[in-house]
Amino acid sequence: DTGLIGVYFVAEESASEGLVDAVVDEWRWLANEVDAEQVECGKRTLLTNLLLMLDGSTPICEDIGRQLLCYGRRIPVPELELRIQVPSFVDIVIGTCNM
Repeated sequence: DTGLIGVYFVAEESASEGLVDAVVDEWRWLANEVDAEQVECGKRTLLTNLLLMLDGSTPICEDIGRQLLCYGRRIPVPELELRIQVPSFVDIVIGTCNM
């Protein structure tokens, strides 16, 4: 288990079947139809969104707290960028197919 990909959702019982179907469809798409260019675009988008969230002292403090709870330390931006860039297209496809 690499912790590379995961999903978490909360739903009313009446909506859970449709939500599970939608999640499974996305997993299939990720495993069978995504290409390397889309993966790289997703990585850039993720990093951009993470950095844009750190606009101001309150979000920065929230991020520090979240990182301390999750990792026991603050992750510097260069390390965060490396963690996003390391998984390759092949890693993502293989990880998705093994789910």
